[in-house]
Amino acid sequence: TKGDLTGQFTCNTYNGSSVVDYAIVAQELFPLINSFTVDYPTEFSHHSCLNFVMRIKTPKYPNVNMEVLNKPISFVWDETKKQDLYDVMSSEDTVNKLESLFCEQNDADSSLVDIDVIVNNFSEILCESSLKILKRKKQINKNKNKKQRQKWYDENCHTLKKNLRNLGKLLTKYPNDPFLRHNFFAKRKEYKKLIKKMKRKFHNSLLEKIQNLSDRNPNEFWKVVNTIKTNKSSGTCNEISPTEWFDYFENLNRFNDHGDKNSHEVQIVKDYNIWAATKNETLNKPISSVEIYNLSKKLKNKKASSVDSLSNEIIKLAVKALPLYFVKIFNTILSKGVFPSAWANGYIVPIYKSGNTFDPGNYRGICISSCLGKFFTLIMNTRLNEFLEENNVINKCQIGFRKHH
Repeated sequence: TKGDLTGQFTCNTYNGSSVVDYAIVAQELFPLINSFTVDYPTEFSHHSCLNFVMRIKTPKYPNVNMEVLNKPISFVWDETKKQDLYDVMSSEDTVNKLESLFCEQNDADSSLVDIDVIVNNFSEILCESSLKILKRKKQINKNKNKKQRQKWYDENCHTLKKNLRNLGKLLTKYPNDPFLRHNFFAKRKEYKKLIKKMKRKFHNSLLEKIQNLSDRNPNEFWKVVNTIKTNKSSGTCNEISPTEWFDYFENLNRFNDHGDKNSHEVQIVKDYNIWAATKNETLNKPISSVEIYNLSKKLKNKKASSVDSLSNEIIKLAVKALPLYFVKIFNTILSKGVFPSAWANGYIVPIYKSGNTFDPGNYRGICISSCLGKFFTLIMNTRLNEFLEENNVINKCQIGFRKHH
């Protein structure tokens, strides 16, 4: 057979070599076999891996050209550079850029004010200031053909494995040499012993860290715990094409609109809007700097940023440095009644649950949206809850997701 003209041994033990492994196919398939090869002896088993190449007809799928964007690069928050970032944000240069942005808005016809342009420029100015102080996370290029090393796998393991592979190649070439055979299995034993030692040493150090951090530092504790977890789906979701992901998430919550069946609910909303229009002091009053500052304290740290790259840590610091401009931009959005497109968009991160890793249905989609947009909706949601409580709109039987219930 092409690729195994000399007939390599498939099994190598300390006492000798043999051909006990084989692949069986029907006689009709012989013409379709292009090649058959036997791998060199390895550290994993006495048996070598068998490989064969077969010609088969595969269905042709239409090429779908879909633009795939890179994941947004977020900032790495550094608590030690907090004051430096505050100084840059409150600097004359940053203030002048924001003044220019809102002066253009004031000079323009109110009907022509583009909320999307204002929000995008505002976010860009904050990003430019952050970029002067903070580092950005490195973009990781996941090479499908490159296997990542285990953290415990050091240079000694790599060198010993390389020597073992070289001995395996020589043993394949000279299978009757007793000296080579002895050296190969001695080196194989040494390699396995080293692997066990390095694994045990690494895991013991992790357990020691976990014990020390469990009470003192919960964040670092979970970072260490996550290094122990083995994520079987790591890199597997990359095998699912962007088209499959798009089709799956697009159709996930699709439903048929039955029109008249929802007319009753639509009428309730209309009646409620008419009633609420007469009691709009809580809902529609201008957003104050005190309101913004107090609610900014509720923003949680270590949350993923979206396309605008602005994290909650950056936003909370910006609120202290530039309170006036947060008041301006939020009140502009509120008065126009237009929610920015950038805040309505997000990117979906698939989190593996269980089952077949090549099935998109076995992943839970987590949508990462703008932290700045979520800050604005936090203000609106707080107002809405106050309005509902003050006017006794919510039935007393509804106790879920309510304060003090």
